[in-house]
Amino acid sequence: MTEPGGDLNGRVHLERLVAYRADGSVSGVVVAGRLSPDGVFGWVGQPGPPVDGAGVQEGVAFAAALVSALGGLTESSDTDAPFVPFVLPRAFTPQELARVDWLGLLPLPTGEVEVEVVPSAFRLAERLSRREAEGNAADLYAPGEPEAIRAAASLFASGADGRLVTVTAGRVALLLIDVVRLPLGAWAGVATLRIDT
Repeated sequence: MTEPGGDLNGRVHLERLVAYRADGSVSGVVVAGRLSPDGVFGWVGQPGPPVDGAGVQEGVAFAAALVSALGGLTESSDTDAPFVPFVLPRAFTPQELARVDWLGLLPLPTGEVEVEVVPSAFRLAERLSRREAEGNAADLYAPGEPEAIRAAASLFASGADGRLVTVTAGRVALLLIDVVRLPLGAWAGVATLRIDT
């Protein structure tokens, strides 16, 4: 299980969220924001109305509980990455969240970094439901994993306005952030990274 603390940016391989260009060069990490040891995402100059200390602590507790519910699950891709706590300490509306300026995106040419924000009831649970409907879930999940995903989805549903934020760098690296809005204003959930080459 991934516990809060330490370098969450390293655990989630955030340094791999770069754009590989046609000329062979590589961008820097495409977002300015970084995760604190307890999962709070921010950077100097991050826009938006901040939530107070109680709101941040509510977000930290929620995100830690979500990671705990997932147990040792990882995002399996070319680089297996854990799910780490993610807290956006800004009191955004869903419409403001969708503007994504809170990420601190590098000014890159069109196509080198793309961001999508969509309503979500928890990405892992939605994928599990699709696989169960297709009849292949038993082949794709280890014992106990579906139950862990359902437990996490139930916790996720206790928040409001669930969203999936996908940051795609160079069409290869995907930062996947599942968040809900909590009563005291913060957005909180989990983040992970996929590498699809």
